[in-house]
Amino acid sequence: MGDATGAAAAAAWEESYDQTLVRAVYALPYKQRYGVVPFLEWLARCDPMSPGGRVHHFFHGDTDADGKENIPDAMGHERAFADAISEWRDAYLTCDINVAKGTRIDYVAAARFGLEALRDQGFCGIPQNFRRHWIKPGAPEYGTTPSLGAAKWPELEGSQGYDRERRALDMTRAEFVKYFLFYERLFLFGQSLLRGDPPGPDSEPAAREMIRDGLLCFRAGIQKTGSFRLSRNVRDALPKDPDVWRRAGGFDLSDVWGGRFKIFSPYLSAFGPSPPGMIGALGVLLCDTGWNLQPARDLPRNPYVFRSAKNIYIAEQSFIDGFKNRAGHHVLGYLGERSDLDGHKLETATEHWNCQVEAYDPNQQGNGYACLNRIPVDENDITAADLLDRYGRMADALRAEFGSHSERLFGNSFWIFSNIRGARTYNSETRRLACNQIYPESSVLARPGFTLEAIRSTFTPLKRNDTGSFAATKATAGHASSKILQPHYLNTPTINAELDANIRQFQEAMEGIVTRDLDQEMVARKLGKTVSDLERMRRVADQAGITAALGLVQDQDDDRVTDVLHFAPTAERLADLYMIHRKLRQMQAHYPNRARFRKDYLPLLALTKAIGRDVFSKHLGPRYWRAARIASAALRAGEAALPCLDD
Repeated sequence: MGDATGAAAAAAWEESYDQTLVRAVYALPYKQRYGVVPFLEWLARCDPMSPGGRVHHFFHGDTDADGKENIPDAMGHERAFADAISEWRDAYLTCDINVAKGTRIDYVAAARFGLEALRDQGFCGIPQNFRRHWIKPGAPEYGTTPSLGAAKWPELEGSQGYDRERRALDMTRAEFVKYFLFYERLFLFGQSLLRGDPPGPDSEPAAREMIRDGLLCFRAGIQKTGSFRLSRNVRDALPKDPDVWRRAGGFDLSDVWGGRFKIFSPYLSAFGPSPPGMIGALGVLLCDTGWNLQPARDLPRNPYVFRSAKNIYIAEQSFIDGFKNRAGHHVLGYLGERSDLDGHKLETATEHWNCQVEAYDPNQQGNGYACLNRIPVDENDITAADLLDRYGRMADALRAEFGSHSERLFGNSFWIFSNIRGARTYNSETRRLACNQIYPESSVLARPGFTLEAIRSTFTPLKRNDTGSFAATKATAGHASSKILQPHYLNTPTINAELDANIRQFQEAMEGIVTRDLDQEMVARKLGKTVSDLERMRRVADQAGITAALGLVQDQDDDRVTDVLHFAPTAERLADLYMIHRKLRQMQAHYPNRARFRKDYLPLLALTKAIGRDVFSKHLGPRYWRAARIASAALRAGEAALPCLDD
């Protein structure tokens, strides 16, 4: 806090202010407190004639010892406070203290809210019209986040490039799924005990009864105190022998048992999500969507926009609010439904979804919303959609334990869990959970080189490699909604080779323009190319518009005959036009690679619509609709199929 440390420094600033102010500062949330205290410390050390010294004087009342007013006018107070707060910010961000600069920036940003809270309490040192925008905390510093492939894991030896990244991501996802399933099994077992279900053939009734008695004692403590904090009586009632769980349900707790907190993890898991299980579900979502961590953690309690038989559409709260406003009465009634939409309902909802995506994310970063596939690739695969549904049932059970208090405890958060300290939410405003502290040391998730942020750094180049376009990389590379394509996503051999090829193509086009009036055979020998290569280079320059941009386009004969498109409006051709238009509309709604659709198929859709407008302008609309009805009936009867346009 400033450059003063220790208890003596804390006592010094407390003695220089009224105790009412000191108590109000310590009542602030911790981030706001750690922002306001350095400011007050700095004011106490300022020269009395400086703006900081004047503001410090203002905190002691409206008059000084001689009865003169400390604040001659409101404008003078505001000016002194604005100058002081700016001077403190610059000094605090550059001083030599053992606090990271990024943390100091966070504290400066939090101090804005703390000072507003103190202003509302009537402390005279803060102008009554103070607003948080008076303080500019500065831009946070973002370091390079290494990808998972950069980790020195023995399983990755011998793999390079994209194969290494893909293997690391698959290992990470498999580990998340493994631990989620383990803790889900503990949850289902605990719920069975709490319901009093009869024991299975492979379980020992006495061991089950011991665990059940402990869980019932635990539940009684929850209902009595409204908290998961374990009292001494509850701790004594819980069996502490891991072999009891093995005999009761076949659980191997060798990786879980041990330590002050982990010993109670199986009991906590019986009531709902525990930290390892919750992080497992969150990790699978990150691996499948490539989201930033912040929107993933801030998912609302019901993130499901709508469902179909094949997909689940989820989004963060701001996207859902915009979708509701855009959708209006058409799909508002279907939002959050657990049942699947089909037919006209699904078409309408999907159309509004695409419109909201265009408005919400014009740069196609794919962050904060996703269409999750519900159909697994094989029988051993677990989709993120299925896993989120299963996590949701665990979260609902945990909320039910607290009854009417659940809204106060968990609010609108999707990610919730319980540990020995109580029930918690896990959003961007709460403390991070360290994976190396909640997973066993043998797990990939506890190794050096793994972070949740590294998942996105791995996902982005893999996405670029799968789609083969820079647009797709740009669409998935925006951190914190930034529009900058960060360099560590581009510095890969494949992308550098693609950039080199583009540069060479431009250079060759310029060579073709410069040498167009020279002897082509001599130029070809000098450049080590063929005459046909030179012609191709000039053709590229013409098609790219480079020649026209340089003003070197030769006059062309206006009477030159150009190729035209002929469309014969026969019944067969009109039916084909309907089928192609319907297929393209279907692809526009459901095609997974939107960047490729825009590049390859959107022009075809525009051409199809242009032909359709021309058909209707020739008063052939009735003939078109007749052919369309026949084709639609054939589709419903299974006698025809939509054309396959995706190669």
